[in-house]
Amino acid sequence: MKENKGTRAKKVMFSKSLHFMGRNGYYKAIGLEMWKYNEYPELGVQIYPITSKNKLGNCQIEIPLEDIDLFVQTLKDLK
Repeated sequence: MKENKGTRAKKVMFSKSLHFMGRNGYYKAIGLEMWKYNEYPELGVQIYPITSKNKLGNCQIEIPLEDIDLFVQTLKDLK
């Protein structure tokens, strides 16, 4: 990951550990960390899992800023 020049938007810790799949298998996730880089607004928001060792996992999901509302609403609809 490149040098941090962004703004950490949110850190969400889960009520129980779950899993995410990386290139080398399954890992425990205890939360998510979401970033928005001020220098690169075209990247939108980036989401990383937080591992059981409280480090960012080697997994990244990018969501365009214009689709954030749709993403949030879809999460709410899944509840």
